[in-house]
Amino acid sequence: MSQFRPSINTNTRQSSVFVRPLSEPEEIAQNLSKHFPFLNVTASDIAKPTCEVVCDIYHCIAEKVMKIAPATFTVPPLSAVPESGCDSELFSNVIPKIVILSAMSALLEDISDSPGPEFGMNDLIIPDPKATRHFLSVLLDFLEFSEKANKEVEYAFSVHDEKKAELQTLEKEILGKANELEKLRSESNSRKRLANEVREQLDQVLRMSQDLKDEIDKMQGDCKTDDAEIKRIRSEIEDLNEQVSQLNAQMEVSKLEDELQSVKERLSTKRRESAEAHNRKRLNAQNAKAIEVITNKIDDLKRCKEDFAQKEEEINILRDSVKKTQDDLHSLEKLMKLEEDKATSSNLSFQRDCEKHSQELASISEQIQVMEKAADDLRKRMDNVNKENLAVQNEIRDVKREMAGTVRNVEAKMHKLESWLNTVFNQVNEDRDLFEEEQNQFAEAVDLVNVSFDNKISEGHDTFTASVRNESTIVTKQTES
Repeated sequence: MSQFRPSINTNTRQSSVFVRPLSEPEEIAQNLSKHFPFLNVTASDIAKPTCEVVCDIYHCIAEKVMKIAPATFTVPPLSAVPESGCDSELFSNVIPKIVILSAMSALLEDISDSPGPEFGMNDLIIPDPKATRHFLSVLLDFLEFSEKANKEVEYAFSVHDEKKAELQTLEKEILGKANELEKLRSESNSRKRLANEVREQLDQVLRMSQDLKDEIDKMQGDCKTDDAEIKRIRSEIEDLNEQVSQLNAQMEVSKLEDELQSVKERLSTKRRESAEAHNRKRLNAQNAKAIEVITNKIDDLKRCKEDFAQKEEEINILRDSVKKTQDDLHSLEKLMKLEEDKATSSNLSFQRDCEKHSQELASISEQIQVMEKAADDLRKRMDNVNKENLAVQNEIRDVKREMAGTVRNVEAKMHKLESWLNTVFNQVNEDRDLFEEEQNQFAEAVDLVNVSFDNKISEGHDTFTASVRNESTIVTKQTES
């Protein structure tokens, strides 16, 4: 636990040689003004540091580097809140310095790589110019490094996010192109199936039309043959009737009967042929109706042919559209190929950048881990300092209580002493009044003696007077002492 305790009582300072070159006060003041312009630090403040100036500087550095909340510098822990009757000004003056001492000693211990003076409470209360320059040089160098490292980290993350966004955009574009290509392929397949179905229907209609045409031609030929046969039979019947009439007039009855029988047979034959011709005519009528039906069918076929021509035009349009779609598809495939090449190149470049930034991030992550570890150590130290601060505050409270008791005892003793002195002064005043009264009486006695011996011998009188005066002087001195 003692290794986390900052040295508060540093009455003696190690006289070690600074390995790191010290920055000039002007340079330190300039860097501090760049990072903390509101401090208004000058070179003379660095050359001749004071407690107030260095505490403000270290306070700002602790807030910026270690992210210490401002309330930590002013609000004591709940367990260390002063009791009523205690001096709260003591806490308001001590807590910021203790927090700054703990933070700066831990930070300087973590970031210093060269021997130098140890940071203590004297560096806040009575700062040494040389040590202050050393501490501020180290802290400002660390500030510069941390800002550059933060910029590199932010740049690396921004580049990573930018590349990731570009990759996601390319993936979305490729997915959109693929969906569009799939849609075009689906439409092309649908149009091909429709064209095949129309072509099959057209072939079927053409075959039916050809069959109907052949059948109509055959029926028309049969009708013409039947009409000629009917006309021939009718003309033969008329000839036979004329011959019968002639034979009836010229030939004999028997012969005529034979001929008549023959004619009857021939007539019956002709009648059968005529009946057959009538049947054929009836069939021809039926065939005519069938021809009419076929004609209607032919008209329908013509309309179908027209529809087919229209469909064929639509198919041609579809073929042109399919061809155009295929051309667009080929162009899109080429474009997708180019985009894929670009994406591949971008991925390779992105991978190289990622590897490069991964190395940088690994280095920065190590530094961040070191800083986080240092921050954890500092937090532990701060906890220990808070505990020690609580113990110190308890000790201060006990000392204040003892001092209050001592003050009360001293006040009581002072009161007693004052009473005794008043008594002594009164007694001295009484003794002085009594002495003055006795001195006056003695002086009157001396005057009487002097008067009584005026007529005596001058030598004896002088001797006696001198003796009396000497005794009077001695008595007066003894009384005054």
